[in-house]
Amino acid sequence: MLKEKTMKSLLTKMATPHSIIVLLIVASVFASDANAQDLKAFTKPAGPGTFVYLSWSPDTASAPVRFNIYRKLFTDATFPTAPLNSSALTPVTNCTQFKVSVPMGSADWNLLANAFADSVTHIPLANVCNVANYVQNSKQWNRAMIFARARKQVGIVMGFAYQDNSAVNGTKYVYRIRRVSNTNAELPSTGADEVTITAGTPTPVPVPTNLRIVIGDAKLQLLWNKPSDERFRAFNIYRANGGPFRRINETEISADVTFDLDSNAVAPSPANAFTDYERWDSSGHPQPRTVSGAPGSFSGPANGTSYSYKITLKDILGNESAFSAVVTGIPVDKTPPATPMDIIVSASEATSSFEIRWPKITHDALGHDETVTGYRVYHYGSGTNPADANTPLGGVVPQPADSTIFLKVTDHTATLRNPCKDSTHWYRVVAIDNSANLSQRSVAISGV
Repeated sequence: MLKEKTMKSLLTKMATPHSIIVLLIVASVFASDANAQDLKAFTKPAGPGTFVYLSWSPDTASAPVRFNIYRKLFTDATFPTAPLNSSALTPVTNCTQFKVSVPMGSADWNLLANAFADSVTHIPLANVCNVANYVQNSKQWNRAMIFARARKQVGIVMGFAYQDNSAVNGTKYVYRIRRVSNTNAELPSTGADEVTITAGTPTPVPVPTNLRIVIGDAKLQLLWNKPSDERFRAFNIYRANGGPFRRINETEISADVTFDLDSNAVAPSPANAFTDYERWDSSGHPQPRTVSGAPGSFSGPANGTSYSYKITLKDILGNESAFSAVVTGIPVDKTPPATPMDIIVSASEATSSFEIRWPKITHDALGHDETVTGYRVYHYGSGTNPADANTPLGGVVPQPADSTIFLKVTDHTATLRNPCKDSTHWYRVVAIDNSANLSQRSVAISGV
């Protein structure tokens, strides 16, 4: 099962003065046993830079096939005999031509370089042009096709995209796809090989349904029903907490999810999902972040704070649906404080007591900022006692609100000192946060 991936859809608007651009690209059905092309259509709203987008399923015949695209007016009885494309569509394996569609250093180039980085060294792929040479239905090819369905230029270089610069705004067209052999012979039609679309009139994107929320620790997971049409797997997430809603997602395509972040099976399954989680800097402090195309920075979700969400679905061209219903959740602190360390136990002969000192805890077990409210100290009669065998020493020691670094308590128990011989005692310290989470107990430290 694919995990959620960061796949930003930076679809570049391509403007022409007097026409609509038509783009054709592969959809998301990969290694199946059928040859069905399942041709589908999209378009941007009318205006400069608007274009139509058609998608179809990759052919999975044993021998590689190419494609021709034909177009006719809706009112015409027949298709022209010549395809729109001057040569059959095939992967762009010539690196110079590849870079025309995906320039070196572009967002698409860098995305592919990192997606196919070395699994051991994590060094980005140097020659990104190689992605067009991956063997169809291989693991790498399937991964590349995920990006092809989200990034139109990647679809072009993978050999499953065509751009029609001559489509005219407001004109109704019928497009046809034909499979082509290596000898340029057209093969029999399979599946839904024709689609009708009016350039500049987008197909309505369905509203996401059954939005729900799963509560986590400094994270909230959104789940919604997987759209029945693969064209609408992309999404936008909008969040508000005391102010207006703003878009917060960089990831725009969801993998199929069968279990939520608490490992509970989702229903109906599979679902689509997005997890909103707090980012942290190297010191464990919350780190503000930004997303492309959205103004300002934001952080969170912070534990104990209420957040509301609504989402839209999108097609590959960025056309959005209406908003879903709003859901609200409050993340809950489930992470214990860091384990107290550097415990010091000192004996006082004059008072027959032991002083226990330790540095205060300010982070949780994951190294993030933590609100510790106090500590408990436990006395042990033997160093071999298990960690949960203990005698509490007094009540909760409150966390100092000032700059105090070390805390201390004194054990004045009357039976501490044996008049006939020295006796050894052990102490452990546990931290408590404002959500009543308990740290692990410290290592037992002895005093004589």
